[in-house]
Amino acid sequence: ITGRIEELEKPEPLTQNQQKFRKRMEDLMNWRRDIRSKRRVRISAISNQMESHLDKITDLKWIGPSVVVTDTIDIIPNPSAEPNLQIVTSSIYGDIKLWDLRAEPIKSERKHIQQFKTKDRFGRPASLDFGLSPYIKLYRRWKPFATLMSIYKSLPVLLTGIFTHTVPLKYVRATPKLSGVKEVLEDRIEYKAIFGDSGPLPLQLYIGNLFGEAGTLVWEPPEVKPPEGENFAHTCHFWDSYHDGPIHRVSKHPFIPSVCLTVGGHVFAIWHSANNEEPILT
Repeated sequence: ITGRIEELEKPEPLTQNQQKFRKRMEDLMNWRRDIRSKRRVRISAISNQMESHLDKITDLKWIGPSVVVTDTIDIIPNPSAEPNLQIVTSSIYGDIKLWDLRAEPIKSERKHIQQFKTKDRFGRPASLDFGLSPYIKLYRRWKPFATLMSIYKSLPVLLTGIFTHTVPLKYVRATPKLSGVKEVLEDRIEYKAIFGDSGPLPLQLYIGNLFGEAGTLVWEPPEVKPPEGENFAHTCHFWDSYHDGPIHRVSKHPFIPSVCLTVGGHVFAIWHSANNEEPILT
């Protein structure tokens, strides 16, 4: 219909009852999407299925703003003024993967077929591109730049948690608060992050496994990078088991790097890395 697309994109004043009625009707129409709502968070970066973990992801941690991990897993100071956007993930399969949000997307192997596109003739509605994430290019085309296999007695470790270090963060509200308007839980409020100095990334990771055992994995860059398609292999060291179930939380002391907390089953335990026979407190 002539002019209908333009009218649909224009905001129109509605009474409170009209807004409730429109919301109720939109819930019944799956084919229509409100692209103007700030409550909707758009999908951005999703890893490629062939490059992802082979089993359930059990933990996800941010490397931190001040250091960078290379593809040979060397740890160097961040040369850029922008904060580092690398993360580390673990899975029940025993692999640890390193990801970078600034990585280039995987090149598509599809052949591009020249075809008539309606948007080239009539133009693309501006609202479809409003608020798009800068990481949308990594949708289904994101791959890790390094993979570590945790090994114990020549077998993969069933990892349920990892912990590297604590990154001090503060948040400042970026979205101005409207006077006279009550905020609700569904409102989308944006904050700006202020990064503190997290210091160097420790070479010792605290880990937990499916059998309730806690331990450490030493981050040792190899002398030679493994061939393409092969992973870095690292040996784990476990302490005596005190948990009666899988460990689902590993956390390091924010001020004492040698002390960590593990939670699993019905038990929590505080450990010191120098004493692997028993925890300090259970």
